[in-house]
Amino acid sequence: MIPMGEFTSAAEATPSRKATVATDETWARAAEAAVEALRLDPQRTRAGLLCVAAGAAVVVALVSIVQGGRRELLRSVEAAGPSNVFVRAERGAPTPLTTAGIEAARVRFPGLVGASGVRAVPAVVRSGTAEVPATVYGVDPEALALFGLKAERGRLLGAYDGRSRARIGLLGARLAAQLARHGDPLGTRLSAGGETYEVAGLLRGSAAVAGSGGELAGVDWDSGLLVPLGAEPRSSASPPGDYPVDLLALRFADPAEAASAARLLVPLVPAGSAVTTPTQAVEQYRAAHRSFDRVVLLVSILTAASAAFGVTNLLRASVRARSLEIGLRRATGARREDVRLQFLAEGLLLGLGGGLLGILLGALLSLTLLSRAGWTPHFAPGTLLLLAGGSAAFGIAAGIRPANEAAALDPAATLRLE
Repeated sequence: MIPMGEFTSAAEATPSRKATVATDETWARAAEAAVEALRLDPQRTRAGLLCVAAGAAVVVALVSIVQGGRRELLRSVEAAGPSNVFVRAERGAPTPLTTAGIEAARVRFPGLVGASGVRAVPAVVRSGTAEVPATVYGVDPEALALFGLKAERGRLLGAYDGRSRARIGLLGARLAAQLARHGDPLGTRLSAGGETYEVAGLLRGSAAVAGSGGELAGVDWDSGLLVPLGAEPRSSASPPGDYPVDLLALRFADPAEAASAARLLVPLVPAGSAVTTPTQAVEQYRAAHRSFDRVVLLVSILTAASAAFGVTNLLRASVRARSLEIGLRRATGARREDVRLQFLAEGLLLGLGGGLLGILLGALLSLTLLSRAGWTPHFAPGTLLLLAGGSAAFGIAAGIRPANEAAALDPAATLRLE
């Protein structure tokens, strides 16, 4: 015995299922007719696909630049240390920056967690027959921990190395790779700026992204040779407590304390020195990229409008060229809705196909041109999926007017005209 509830629901579901099946069949016929129409008119099909693909490629390239820039900024902040404050001496500053500022900062800021000085000297590194332009960084051992530098092979600088100003060095990942073409540099002796150093360790490449930190702190560990402060070429004979440096790095307990200390440091640092923090870099980046984001949005809108105009005109031209076909379909029983759905399906296929082609072209363009320029593009899967869906919706929107025009054609008048 069937319960009344089950019997009622089954009876009520029957019309719904019939309507669903009918709708599916209508869409299937429209899609089949759209595919056949696009196949029989390859010239217009290629033009429509390329029109959408060009717009999508431009948008993908611009979005990859924005997302790549944000990713690089986050990597820079992580490499530079979000709780660090940098005091950098500008070129030609009237008052030199020295390590005496570290002790002054310890007195002024009791919450200071760590501090270090860095001195940069451009030099040509020679190892055997290899000669590579690089920067020799004089650092104290605390700088390695402060910047999160780690050894891939060998060891790092120790406290004794710093006190004795030992003639040993650490190679950044990129510099080590360049010298490795002529043999393993670890344990060898090399010269830089007239000084000789023994290679005690090779820095890990991921940490040496501090070239990212270079955007914030003015250093590029990845392409540098790190030696104890005071052992770099043309080193000064100044006492350790008042040694000239190009950069002071101060670490605080948290980013908020670092930002507060940076504001207080501005009037205290020597003339010609700049105070920066990663959080300031983030704010500067956001301010600059608000304008860039608006430009990207404007270009995307203009590109979409241009592509929509092209696709709409192509479909309208197709309606005029295929008026006899439309009239015959109507005369043999096709409804206005069937004709409308066919042209909407054509717009959908052109939008989706062109969007996927444009995503591929935009990705290849970004990877080829931007990578050669030293930029790392980034593609978020969610953004690409959104763009593909948007291209499909864009195709449907571009096909609305041509679809309505095709559905409005009078079959009798069309057949008499033909």
